[in-house]
Amino acid sequence: MKLYWMSEDSIIKQIRNEYDIWFESVDTLRAIREEDKKLYYDANVDLTKIQIRTVLQWHRMKLAIRLQSRPKIKWERRRAWDTERATNVNRVMQYDYEEMGLDKIDYYTEDNISKIGVGIQVNGKFNTNTITPSITNVDPLKWIPDPSGWATIEDHRWCWFENNYMQMYEMEKLWFSNIDSATPRNQVRSETQQANSNWLTEVIDDSVNREYDVYIHFFIRDGKKYKAYTNGDKTVLHYLEYLKPVTKEEKEDEDLVCFPVMLKYAFYIQWSPFGLSTADLLKDTQSNLSRLYNLYIAMVYRNTFWGDR
Repeated sequence: MKLYWMSEDSIIKQIRNEYDIWFESVDTLRAIREEDKKLYYDANVDLTKIQIRTVLQWHRMKLAIRLQSRPKIKWERRRAWDTERATNVNRVMQYDYEEMGLDKIDYYTEDNISKIGVGIQVNGKFNTNTITPSITNVDPLKWIPDPSGWATIEDHRWCWFENNYMQMYEMEKLWFSNIDSATPRNQVRSETQQANSNWLTEVIDDSVNREYDVYIHFFIRDGKKYKAYTNGDKTVLHYLEYLKPVTKEEKEDEDLVCFPVMLKYAFYIQWSPFGLSTADLLKDTQSNLSRLYNLYIAMVYRNTFWGDR
């Protein structure tokens, strides 16, 4: 692992300081989003209660409309002799779309935009087998943004992702260091297992396929951008990657180098890195409709049975 001119202790110190700033600013907002996912997007129906599912119904309708009606972009010729060039470009574009699995990536991105308020895609290594970039979706609830960041990743001084799990062979393949200090993943038992052994709620996988918690942190040091991997406890550094400038403009000014993270919003509001979700827009409507329905049923009972039942 090449640390360039930085010491490992200074990197860990910067990571922990930036993590503490997040914890004081964004933790509450992320907890609200986690609770909203349980309350409003669970498709299970309780037949013993009257349930108005405005948020869930709108989420499903929005997802269907966005995916079915998204524009099918194609290159068109500008002159008669451009026909062959446009045809070749469209073939390359179609190949990239299929090989990169962009239909699935688009689906999960739109799902996260609706539920959380932001969809996040991360650029990975270039796939030399398919000759395409590697793009993956990241759960926004694993994302820890710069509290003062804006709608684009260019305005973030740092950002990172937690709760990433890797097996030991993957860490060795990436030439991770300090793997003897890797953090084993704690696995929560199922409800049935917990009922049979209430004294133990978490276990550590002792199999050869055990997973380890890896923390990924993007940060800036003296105008240069880096990607660091630490253990889940943020006490040791596994790997450090310098995000090198690629274009001529980036080599002249490294402030133009971006973290390999793409943010997509439906509605972005200032000082809210998670934007507005469907629940933010409709949960008051759903709550009021539920009250009205229950008041209506109470009125019908009184008119039918001459009293409250």
